[in-house]
Amino acid sequence: MVGIQPEDLSTAKLACVATRLSQTHPWWGDVNVEIFDSVEAAKHHIFNHFGDGGPPDPKRNQMEYEDRWRATYKIDAATDQEYLVIPTISCRPEKYKSRIDLPLTGKPRCRFEVADRCLISAGSPDYPETEQGSIEGTVKLEVEVTPRGTIGNVRIAQASSSTAEGRELLARAAVANVKTWRLDPASREDTATIDYQFKFVDGPRKISSEEVVRSLEFGVVEVEMASGTNLTVKRFTSIDSN
Repeated sequence: MVGIQPEDLSTAKLACVATRLSQTHPWWGDVNVEIFDSVEAAKHHIFNHFGDGGPPDPKRNQMEYEDRWRATYKIDAATDQEYLVIPTISCRPEKYKSRIDLPLTGKPRCRFEVADRCLISAGSPDYPETEQGSIEGTVKLEVEVTPRGTIGNVRIAQASSSTAEGRELLARAAVANVKTWRLDPASREDTATIDYQFKFVDGPRKISSEEVVRSLEFGVVEVEMASGTNLTVKRFTSIDSN
């Protein structure tokens, strides 16, 4: 496992780390190298057969460490391939991950992009609730993407829900989430419009084994992302594990 500084997070620098590891370990065969933006997470995170992340260990903050996972460098000796896997949203299924083949040839393309930049990481959105229960609605944000790839100013262009409290809570949740986003750096500042839709589902949902641990503590919140600019956040009332 490898820890890098958050300010060094970019697809180009992740590829540089992978190249350096390949050069210094030419004997490696089948290898997975997990890359975190936290040295503490790199030292102590546990990976196991439940999937990408292990079950929580209260003594080592496994959930927090898992949220700091930014990429996996893979070498597949059987097929003579090496590539990066970028999870985009930690603790989420395969459909959120981007694969970038190595060595890089030109500008990398990611599964999710904003303003023609790779979306490297986005925190898992919270689904707010009121005393009356879950709420539904939409939020449209206009954001500035800094040259460093962080989110700068955020403006709430529109928020809709059945109550004023609902609109405020959903807008707050959307702003808090978009502030966690990290994109590839560029020589310019960009603007983008991000649309959030919050939907409450009054019914069970089957979940995979790697989701069970997190869902028991936090409930089931499912995220659907399109192009990095449209997110649907669903909250389910109950779960059925596989």
